[in-house]
Amino acid sequence: MKATQKCDKAKITKEIRRQLVDGIDNIPLILKDLEIGSTASPKRTYSVDSMLKAISFMRIKKIKSYRKLRAQIILNLEDKCNLGFDEKVPTHQDLSNFVRRLKSEQKETIDLVVNKVSKRLDKYPMVLDNEKLAKVKKEEASPKTKFNIRKEKLEEVVNLARQDLNRLFKLGAKHWNGKYSNNDLLNVLISVATSHKFAEGGAFKYRYEHKSGPSAKTILRAINRHSYDDLKPLFLAEMKRQVLLAKRKGIIDGRKVTVAVDATDLYFYGDRDSTPNIVNADHQGHGTGFAFKFVEIAIVTHNQRFALCAIPKLNNGEMHDILIDLLKFAKEQVNMGTVLMDRGFYSIEDMKAVDQLGIKFIMPMKSGTNAFKRLSNQQSEVTIVPNILDKFTGIAARKASGELIYTITNIKMTVKDYNLAKYVAFFYRYRWQIESNFREIKQNFLGRTTSVRYAVKYFYFMFANVLFNFWILVNLLLEKLYGFKGKDGIATYFFSSVLNIWKPPP
Repeated sequence: MKATQKCDKAKITKEIRRQLVDGIDNIPLILKDLEIGSTASPKRTYSVDSMLKAISFMRIKKIKSYRKLRAQIILNLEDKCNLGFDEKVPTHQDLSNFVRRLKSEQKETIDLVVNKVSKRLDKYPMVLDNEKLAKVKKEEASPKTKFNIRKEKLEEVVNLARQDLNRLFKLGAKHWNGKYSNNDLLNVLISVATSHKFAEGGAFKYRYEHKSGPSAKTILRAINRHSYDDLKPLFLAEMKRQVLLAKRKGIIDGRKVTVAVDATDLYFYGDRDSTPNIVNADHQGHGTGFAFKFVEIAIVTHNQRFALCAIPKLNNGEMHDILIDLLKFAKEQVNMGTVLMDRGFYSIEDMKAVDQLGIKFIMPMKSGTNAFKRLSNQQSEVTIVPNILDKFTGIAARKASGELIYTITNIKMTVKDYNLAKYVAFFYRYRWQIESNFREIKQNFLGRTTSVRYAVKYFYFMFANVLFNFWILVNLLLEKLYGFKGKDGIATYFFSSVLNIWKPPP
């Protein structure tokens, strides 16, 4: 008996090393085939082998008390069998007394087993059983209701967006003694944008919820490090990456998409003479006629809404040049079918330029022009005038209400193509999708600022476009992957909460 208990140390070492060659994802299963003590004893209720394995198991799993060790063995029948407890499980007093009476060679054996198994776990990480048990208990506490399933899928998809957003940009090199990282600045900016607050309010809200975070002055100082010329390529590169992400996920496929071009104003209140790049607003605002103007191109095809690019109109900028730049940028990113243009681009120069790019366009006619007068003299349901302006086609189509709508296009047709002409005329209504985009961006993703510096205004507007695209992307992924659509999707106010709760990975 003594010879059995006092095993040869070298022999045990060799045997343990041999049996730990293959990685197994269950620690008691690793210990099962090891013989580290006597398997039978007439004076003991439990074998020395089983007790040594139990103590080794406790140390490997870092279980803090003998009571918790006993509970772990009782709760898991498989662990109980693998450790060698066929019927009864030792009490916490039995375990404590056994450890107090351990001999030096038995302590060395336990140390050897623990070190070998721990090294194996470090080399091949595995989910420990107590983590599995906690996960099971959590699932039992949270039944698989429709809400919980939706929450899990939502978390999975939004984390994808946060990982990409986390790589958006660096607001500036962190100073050697700086307190906050670029991720901290990004988190506060998300809070400012999605709560539609000024930087002071958004930063305070974030610091209240997370106990720490950069102040509004820190945020403004980080943005002010960059000029408009620095920020423009930064955001254009990010919007390109968003399109690539949408392509990889199958949201944007190889089919032709319809895009729309329109301008929007961010009203300006202040001294126009002291602030450059302020232009006249298209519509009178609340007490001002001046604004920062942005021209944007976006996909308006059903189930593929996406902001592709936005360019500000500066004092010395021409709308014609902005239009061409937007179309060239969009043409490189997607397979463009038809562009729906606003009446603000109504000129022969713009129409010819778009036609030379090989892009089909549809736009409304300006009232009072000669072409408009020629069409308005017709009283039929659908009127087609080929070559009304140079080589373009004019269309007048009557709506169900009796009102006539007048459009011009470079799509070729004859005077008898009534069905095509009517389809083209009514197809222009999809341009209003970009107006909906602007409304969502301004109301739900645009932070507020009193800064008159143009780079700051540009940053806030483009950052709102980036967040808007992520919102669209998450909703489309939820629909494509899990069938969530309509009311099952994410409203903008809820998406704001989601972005603020889930943190990006380090």
